[in-house]
Amino acid sequence: FTLVLAIIAACAWAWRTGETRMVGIVMSVVYSCGVIASSEMLGIVGAIWIYPVAVANFFLVGRRIAWLITLVAIAVLATHPEGAERLELTSSFVATALLVSFLSFILANRTEAQRVQLEQLASHDPLTGVLNRRAMAEELARAVELRRRGGLDSSLVLLDIDHFKRINDWHGHAAGDKVLIDFCEVMRRNVRAADVIFRFGGEEFLILLPGMTDQALKPFIEKLRAQVAAELQTPSGPITVCAGGASLRPDHGWEEWIKRADTALYRAK
Repeated sequence: FTLVLAIIAACAWAWRTGETRMVGIVMSVVYSCGVIASSEMLGIVGAIWIYPVAVANFFLVGRRIAWLITLVAIAVLATHPEGAERLELTSSFVATALLVSFLSFILANRTEAQRVQLEQLASHDPLTGVLNRRAMAEELARAVELRRRGGLDSSLVLLDIDHFKRINDWHGHAAGDKVLIDFCEVMRRNVRAADVIFRFGGEEFLILLPGMTDQALKPFIEKLRAQVAAELQTPSGPITVCAGGASLRPDHGWEEWIKRADTALYRAK
């Protein structure tokens, strides 16, 4: 009954605060203590609950903490008087518990790696590696909220590669793909660490510039355009881009913000 109440309280805490890391640790400790209490009441038979608990630990908390909690529980259970009287029973229990823990560790690691990979695929453009429009909406909404709360200036730059269809027609789609990849590399080398690049669609890209004022926007755009022309080449000549920028206004949402950048890009073309 006490264990059930502790689990319910931990879940309620996570629901109200959104804090899941500490709740996971609490639940992992509660589960492990429950196994120890079960072994005290039921004898060595109660200790077999360490197997599902070991699996749960590696999915509830970080790997190091999971190992610490699980190993402590196994060590305490291994000293149970009923098992201590028979060395072969204790050895078998410890070996199987460690094996289950190791397999759980591997499974949890692979699951985490797959989760990260899925997040990467969901938020990044597969060709260029920059963020996609789904991630763009989240980042721009966050920038708008920061502007409303703290007055943080931000700007957008929308860029379009000139005559990109001609590159595909004259040199093939593989060459066009390489231009897009190389263009993103040029942008990465010429933006700040806090700036975020998105593929807006086709040969259009958008850069979010946190903290950049309207006065600093035009020099940044001109410098970036010059770098692109200097570094990117095709057999037909240098690659050039058109660009339009817009600073964030306090009364605008992110959709209106993009529209203003798009209007500026249209004028530049």
